Amino acid sequence: MKKILFGILAVALTLNPYYVMAEEVIVSGNGSDSNSSVNVNLSQDTTVTQGNTANVNNNVDINADTGNNTANNNTSGDTSITTGDINIDSNIENSGVNQSSVDVGCCPGNVGLEISGNGTNSDNTIAYSQNNSTNINVNNNANITNNVNGKANTGYNEASNNTGGDVSITTGSITVSDTIKNNSINVYDIDATSGNGQDVSISIKDNGSASTNSIVFSDNSDVKIDVNNSANIVNNSKWDLNTGKNKANGNVGGDVRIATGDIIFSSTIENGPINVGIIDIDCCEEGEGPPPDGNPPPPPPPPPSNGGNGNGGGGNGGVGGAAAGPSAGGPILPITGAPSLMFLALINVVMFFMGWYLRLRSGRSPNLFFLK
Repeated sequence: MKKILFGILAVALTLNPYYVMAEEVIVSGNGSDSNSSVNVNLSQDTTVTQGNTANVNNNVDINADTGNNTANNNTSGDTSITTGDINIDSNIENSGVNQSSVDVGCCPGNVGLEISGNGTNSDNTIAYSQNNSTNINVNNNANITNNVNGKANTGYNEASNNTGGDVSITTGSITVSDTIKNNSINVYDIDATSGNGQDVSISIKDNGSASTNSIVFSDNSDVKIDVNNSANIVNNSKWDLNTGKNKANGNVGGDVRIATGDIIFSSTIENGPINVGIIDIDCCEEGEGPPPDGNPPPPPPPPPSNGGNGNGGGGNGGVGGAAAGPSAGGPILPITGAPSLMFLALINVVMFFMGWYLRLRSGRSPNLFFLK
């Protein structure tokens, strides 16, 4: 049974997240000539620093040769030189270098400030200060050098001084595809919040005559984002392609034929995106703001009062009413507590009756007898 009770209590605490989402300050029910003061100072400082440095060097050397063949001084038949084809596919791709992602928190919870129901000649003060500072520094430095040196040859063949037949030189074709791509270099995504994006409820009411009541509310937010990106990219592509420079000289006794192959060369150098990013600064929660028709939302109702103690008559020495912050379109913080308090109260009642049941049950346990 105890395990069940503790389990119910754990569930109740889990389903009650409001305590870490709201600030509630109430000065209420103090007697005549009393002096009450509340000072709240909340400060949050967030600093995010990211530094990325990438030094990338790609060196590709290619040497392909089916040429440089010689068939000279043959005297007893046809002479033929045939070289094979050369196919080269070179790819260099640098992608996803120096990727930065920064996601800074969410807006703080709601604030409720109330001075109500205090006695005559009382002095009541609430000083509430809230400071949020966010500093984000992103430094990306990329140095990329791509060097491709290629040489392909099917030529430089020689068939000279042959007698007695036909002479033929046929060279193969050369096909080269050279691709250099530098993609997504120094890319950043920053998501930060500015301001507080919360509901603020301020109320001074139902205080006694000649009382002095003041609420000082200070809200400061500072967001500083510094992004420095540097990209030095050098692409060098050098090729020497040859199917020619063939010789067939001094041949006697037949036909002489030289046929060179084709050269098909494709070179692609692509840079980008480089030094790009997204900065999103937002303080409003989803669903806030004016409705689609453009009309502003209605003002929120004033927070409920705790009631006075009746001292000093029904006078009001302060300033009555309520003021709402920039997010007044959202729900107002209940001054008397979160709705889940009712749920906790119900849990307490259940625990009381469980304890009462266990107490009665223990009284019906069997008696113990000791035999001497």
